[in-house]
Amino acid sequence: MSDDPQAWIFLQLDEKNARRSGTPQQVPIQKKDMELVAEQGLTAPLARKAISAFLQAAPSSWRGQNAALAKQFDMYVGKAMYCDRAEAASKKRDADGAIAALKMIVRLDKEDHGARMNLGAAHAKKGDYPSARAELEAIEDTFEGDADYHVLRGQVLLAMEDKDGALEQFVLALEANPESKTALDALVKLGALVAIYEDPRDPASLVYLRPDSIAEQLQAIWAEQGEAVNLLEQLAYHESEGRHDVVIAAAEALLARATETAPHKERAATARIAALRELKRADEAMAAAKALVAETPSAAAHVELARCFAQAGDPNAGRAELDKALVLDPGDALALRLRYWPANPDDLGALKETLPKLEALAKEYPGVPGVLRSLARAKLITGDSEEALALLGRAVELDPSRDDLRAELWAELVKLGRAEDVVADAQKIENIARRSWTLRWAEAEAYERLGKKPEASAAFMAIAADDSLNATIRKRARRAAGSVMA
Repeated sequence: MSDDPQAWIFLQLDEKNARRSGTPQQVPIQKKDMELVAEQGLTAPLARKAISAFLQAAPSSWRGQNAALAKQFDMYVGKAMYCDRAEAASKKRDADGAIAALKMIVRLDKEDHGARMNLGAAHAKKGDYPSARAELEAIEDTFEGDADYHVLRGQVLLAMEDKDGALEQFVLALEANPESKTALDALVKLGALVAIYEDPRDPASLVYLRPDSIAEQLQAIWAEQGEAVNLLEQLAYHESEGRHDVVIAAAEALLARATETAPHKERAATARIAALRELKRADEAMAAAKALVAETPSAAAHVELARCFAQAGDPNAGRAELDKALVLDPGDALALRLRYWPANPDDLGALKETLPKLEALAKEYPGVPGVLRSLARAKLITGDSEEALALLGRAVELDPSRDDLRAELWAELVKLGRAEDVVADAQKIENIARRSWTLRWAEAEAYERLGKKPEASAAFMAIAADDSLNATIRKRARRAAGSVMA
């Protein structure tokens, strides 16, 4: 090799990589620029500059002796201005301009498959999915194994309602890049994967699991974590997501722990019964509910047994169990709803018929916040908002520590245009940052309703930053904060 720094070295590119980048398979580089290539790679600007310089420096005889390569070099230099136009149009989100420039590139150089992929993406952005699909299919051999290519092709096929084809492409994208978030999220959308937080409080713990064996996969994870895993938190999280088989697994694991408290075990037992019932495992649910009532005759246990009787088509037995639940806890929200409310709460006629019964209960139990709240909810639906707010206010006064009651009152005040009352009440509460997230959310909404955007955003962001909360709630709070300031 010559020691002359001006000497030319021909880099030999892999055929597939050359097509992906739209670069000739051989690129002349001066020796002095080789260090730059080693540091930055063979970028398009560098290749373009080098080829132009070589064509100017090469003797006239070179073209005659290397006609095919000279033609490639001429094409590469000639399409440069269209590459610049395509890039500029893309930055301006000018789909038509990008498509026009990319078509010129492809016309000049049919082997520039990188341009064809960009053309496919431009067609997709414009909504011309058949054209996008045609371009992407034509370069399949070149881009096979490229995650971005498979993601783009999958998105195009999904837009064309070819779900099987899209699924195949997203799987290929994951094989090429197991960390492809776009492919993972697309597979969630298609139902091939489920996105789950291993730790409901940690946004970084997001994992993607097969839907046919979520419980088994999580049980293996919990077994590794041992006593460190918060099974009650896991139970509540998966219950809110409607993953009944996981709820059963978490409940059974929690019930098996000798270290768990009685209230936690009752919560697990009732959740397990509800999950069995949702999965139509009615006999198992009924047996478990009867066993729980015999062992722990609490309001929650009687409510679950009542629901099992209702599912079995025995409403009389169900009502008897609800009455037993309300003797133990007259304010149990679920028992009150199932016992006194119509099946369709929006059925005003039926609700007005049951309203006197709720009013009678409120007179019988004037010191029970749950009864007052149930009546207040009915009053709101029937249009007596002022009486409803008064009832909720009395409920809060009876038990000021109940954040759920105060949060409900605040939410209704905001809906009725009395956000200033919420802010005034919030200012009286010490350490509100340590109170329930539902209470703080209602406060944030009050600030937003009053047009106090910085205060609303700060309140939502405080919820988003609270690492004691479920990651899903924190994500919602971040979106709400961004929406306020948009």
